[in-house]
Formats: sequence, structure tokens, C-alpha cells
Amino acid sequence: MAADGGAAVQFGNVLLGQRGGTSQGRLKITPSGLTWRRDGGGKTVEVPQSDIQGLYWSKTAQGCQLSVQRNQERLVQLTGFREKDLASLREAIAPLGHSIEEQELAVSGRNWGAAAVQGSTLVFSVGSKPAFCVPLKDVGGVQQAAQEVMLEFPMDDAATGEREDALVEMSFYVPKEAEGFAGEGEDPSVKVFYDRVLEHTEAGAAAAGDAIVTFDGVAVLHPRGRFEIEMYATFLKLLGQAQDFRIQYDSIMRLFLLPKNNTPHTLVAIALDPPIRKGQTYYHHVLVQFSKDEDLSVSLDISDELLAAKNEKCGGKLQRELEGPAFEVFARVLRGLAATKLTKPGTFRCMDGDGEGHALRCSYKADDGYLYPLERAFFYVHKPPTLLVHDEIESIEFMRQGGGVLAASAKTFDLLIRMRNNSDFLFRGIQKSEWANLFEFIQAKRLRVENLDEAAGGPGGGRALDLGDDIDNGVARMEADGELDSEEDDEDFDERAAAAAADAEEAEEEAEDEEDDEESPGPGVHHIWGPSRQPG
Repeated sequence: MAADGGAAVQFGNVLLGQRGGTSQGRLKITPSGLTWRRDGGGKTVEVPQSDIQGLYWSKTAQGCQLSVQRNQERLVQLTGFREKDLASLREAIAPLGHSIEEQELAVSGRNWGAAAVQGSTLVFSVGSKPAFCVPLKDVGGVQQAAQEVMLEFPMDDAATGEREDALVEMSFYVPKEAEGFAGEGEDPSVKVFYDRVLEHTEAGAAAAGDAIVTFDGVAVLHPRGRFEIEMYATFLKLLGQAQDFRIQYDSIMRLFLLPKNNTPHTLVAIALDPPIRKGQTYYHHVLVQFSKDEDLSVSLDISDELLAAKNEKCGGKLQRELEGPAFEVFARVLRGLAATKLTKPGTFRCMDGDGEGHALRCSYKADDGYLYPLERAFFYVHKPPTLLVHDEIESIEFMRQGGGVLAASAKTFDLLIRMRNNSDFLFRGIQKSEWANLFEFIQAKRLRVENLDEAAGGPGGGRALDLGDDIDNGVARMEADGELDSEEDDEDFDERAAAAAADAEEAEEEAEDEEDDEESPGPGVHHIWGPSRQPG
């Protein structure tokens, strides 16, 4: 545990339970709420004080667990605490106006008990003690047969890491007089249970009607193929000739709008956590490519109630009717339905071509690609798409090709980015004309340059070139229409960096925070286990 400046308290090595396994990160508690951030960048889960309904402390096989029950949202389960952390947690939670209730878990091993659907979570209890809970939005299918209801969990889309075993299905036997599911009218209790579960699952959302919007024949570079993209209320589908993918909106961390240099194409990058999977290949980013000249007009098949609910989460940015460039329409619809952030390149301009490009031509490992210096990260596309967040960068080194006369005559240089987790990323073959421009940008971002004096001398050891004025980019229409929101910059910038940050606030745009869903415990039904993992 560590105190963070004022009233904030942080706990390290905290595991977040989620679809596809657990992720390690840090939990930060402030008077305004709880924030869990994944180590190495990635997913962030925020629970504001007003959204907390209850807090529960339990002992598990992997240490102690803090469960945060939210108002009509996903139950947040955090493990990895020590028993002695309870006192510190209670002290940190007190300013939020909540207390932590100690909750004993059922460990008898019995497979009969009581079930209840609370919010969008199915909670199974044995002897009034919770045994496990199932986030129903993680359920891919629901089947009813006689007195049983089977829940099916998708395996091909969500990452399962190195584990050999995973929960793929679970069967519940529902007696005719099951408590809490007594037949309504002529419907038997098993049908009542089935209906209550189904309405909160992906299968139920898809069965409730057609897709809200469909994009046909979309070119996807990663994973490669041409897909039909269907967007539903809580998830989207990529339907291809050889492979289909299903992506829940709460797996989308952020969207990136990346115009390509000197080509009539724009990429929409979808950052995922957990990633989707095809065989043994994991895709942390989906790269969707659109022609800049392609226009599109769509009408969303969405109810007034759902539209209002989505706009409450995304800040009123989702419209029923949209038209404009195809990449813009696609990004705006997905940003609104997923209630995620949308980021585009900021102040950086490359020196190549017409001076309006945002990316550096280079190679990473054996493939050629483009490196985008964004306001808070470097994004390389496209094999493999790689996101390097500034906060996770240890240092950067400018590397000349050769030495002495060879360095002065070389046409390219390399850029080595070292991360705090001891991983290195070497980007080769960047044009020498980009050296001064890139060096100035990195300095403004307060990133540490290992060979600072040498790098300041330029690629040939002389003075670095002066930068010209920045030129606005071709994605300015979204900015002018207010479709992208300014991003706050770090408070510890110096005066020069602060000036650059002010420009960056106008250039790099975002939406609201990512969404999480679900809830916690309650009553009645007998069940039978399918293959499973240890309930968490």
C-alpha cells in the first residue's frame, strides 16, 4: 500500500477478474471513487463514488478478494490482497461513505443451492453463502431442455492465455417449485429461469432483434480479411468467409483514427483487452481500413430508450442519423455504442511528402510499417499493431547508421524505445529528415532520451534542423463538428511543453470513459456443473 500525495491510497499487485482470466494492476482509492489500472498500460476500470452499491471482503484460494457491487453494472472483483490489507482498505474507503462487509464464501463443494439474477449477474449460493457468480454478458448462448438450462461460453473470441482448462458450459437443473422462479401463468419455472437469464446475455440481445447497424464489405487489415460488421446493443460481430469474431463493447479500451501518409486511406484501430483469438494467435488490435473518398449515410435501428441510455454513457455523442466520410461514420457509431474514447493524431507532422502526414515510415522486425507519434503514446501499424504508452516508456535512444563520415552520409536512422518492463522496440530506417522534428516532439513530451547531447546534435552530429509551423490534418472535420473532445495533458510539463500541450488539447480528441457492467448475491435453484474453472 502507498499513499499518493493527498488523500489517495494505492495498492499494487491487485488482480482484476474478467472474461479471459485475470490481469494484474494497481488499485487507487480517492474520495471520488476507485480506479484500477492495468500494469503496462491497457484497461482501466473506474467506479465513481455514486456508483458504489456495496463492498464485500472474502477469503479465497489466491489471497483475499474485494468485490465492488455497482448500481446496475458489472460486479468488479479484485483479488490478491493480504488479510492485513483489510484495515487499510477500510480506512481508505471511509471517506466514500461506505463500509466493507466481510462475506464468507461457500466452500462445501455442494452443487445444489439457490440462484438469483441480480442486475446482469447470476449469483449461486449454498446455505445462504455465495459460491460463485456469472456475468451474464459473458454468456454466448443459452439452451433449454426439459428441466435444465445450459449456459455456453464462447471460446474462440476471448483470450484464455496459457491455461489448458477453461469454463465452456454450465448446466442448471431447475425444479418445478424452484424458489424465486415459480411458474408465471402457464410458464414452468425452468422457462422463467431461462427467460430471466437470456435477456441479459449476448444471445438475448441478438435474438431481441436485428443489428442496430451493419457495415458491409469492410476491409480489415488485422486480422486480415473482408468482413461484414454488425453492431448490437452490447457487442459487435465481424462476419467473414473463414472466421467470425464477437467482441463485447466492454472489451474495447479505445479507438484510434489514423490517417495514412500519401495514400487515400484512413485506419480505425480498435484496441482490445482481452484480445480476440484465432487458433493460437491473439489480436490485441483490430485495424479497419476505409477509403478517404468513401462517403456513407446510416440510420440506426435503435429504440428511444436505448439511445438515451447510450448517450448518457457517451456524453450525448450518438445520433440516430449519421452521414459523412465512411471512416468518420464508423468511428462515431462505435464510439457511441461502446461508450469508449476516440483518439486521433495531434501536433506531430512528418517532414516527408506534403508535410501533412502524421506517421513515420519505418520497419519493425521484418515488416515495413508506420509509427504514429501521438500525444500520449506511440502507435505502430501494422505487423503487429503495437501501442507504446508514454507513461510506460523508460527511455528513448536515437541511433545513427554507422559512425563518423558514414553517419553524416547515412539517409536513415533507428529509434530504440525501452519500456519499464524491460522490453525493447527498435524501429529502423526512419528518414534522416525526421530526426529534428521527432527529437523536438519527444522533448516536449518529457520523455527521457538516453543519448541526449548526441541526439540534440542531429543525425550527422551537427545542429538539429528548426521546425516549421504545424499544419492541420485532413481529419479536422470531426474536430470542427465537436465529435472529438480535448485531452488533458500532464501537470508537470515545463513552459515549452505546456505550450505544445495546449496545441495538443485541440488536436488529440476523445470521448468519455470505458464502460463496465454488472452486479452481486441472492436466492433459488438446483444446478449441475459442467466443465469449469475454480469459481472466482
